Amino acid sequence: MAYDAIYFENPHNGQIKEASVGFSWTTLLFGPFPMLFRGNWKWFAIILILALITFGLTNLIFMFIINKLYIKDLIGDGFKVKSIKVGPLNKIATEIGFPLPILNASSVTADEITSIAHGNTAKAGGANNSLPWIMIGVVLVLMFALLGGEKEKLPETEQNVGTQKDLESASSTSTPTISSIFGSDDKGMKELKLLEQRWYDAIVLASSTPRISLSGPISNLQSISRDLETTEVSDCLGEAKASLSVAMATMVQANLMFLQQDESSANSLHEEANNEFNKYKQLRDKCL
Repeated sequence: MAYDAIYFENPHNGQIKEASVGFSWTTLLFGPFPMLFRGNWKWFAIILILALITFGLTNLIFMFIINKLYIKDLIGDGFKVKSIKVGPLNKIATEIGFPLPILNASSVTADEITSIAHGNTAKAGGANNSLPWIMIGVVLVLMFALLGGEKEKLPETEQNVGTQKDLESASSTSTPTISSIFGSDDKGMKELKLLEQRWYDAIVLASSTPRISLSGPISNLQSISRDLETTEVSDCLGEAKASLSVAMATMVQANLMFLQQDESSANSLHEEANNEFNKYKQLRDKCL
């Protein structure tokens, strides 16, 4: 094996168990399951619950202390130190003056192992009691950062809610049903209605997207706006189409300002877009 290990023996039945030294790669990758393999259901449940709550971030802490917990449990169960095995990695690290963390097995006695298991790391080379607390601090900072990212969605949702309500109103009370529009002889009415629905869906998507990921939804809005420009309509709907084009372009610009964290310009453009969209509805309804 290429790592440090301590072999414990149960004096009553001769059972031998191995405890690794230093941090645990398996805990980093697989969370609480090393404790399950060792038959320690208590710590398996504790680490699993914490990992679920913190989305696995606590594994960054337990990877440094899980072997120490296992050693403590073995000593508590009456196991005695049988032998110590030093891996080549720790031999090299010790020679250059940087022993591996938590426990340097090449220079520790059985009594010191017992002391380390109960929290006294004064004699252990490379031990650092402050490390778990540092890791806890890192986890808390990451959690607050994630929560901050979720909260950042709220202003964007508020920014687009007016447009959503306008579009919902346009598709229900203020405009005819789809069937009545599809039955209209006025050229372009059906196409405008389909573009309205696509625009509404794109706005809903943009309003639920974090600021940092808005470039995709904005590109979608721009694509719909370009499709409007190539849509042929009757003379009656020509003015309505022009007004809708202005509304879409203004809303795209509002989202771009929001992406650039220019809240004032974004809110102003958003209001202009809503006003222009209301104007479009009035012009469109004249052609029904």
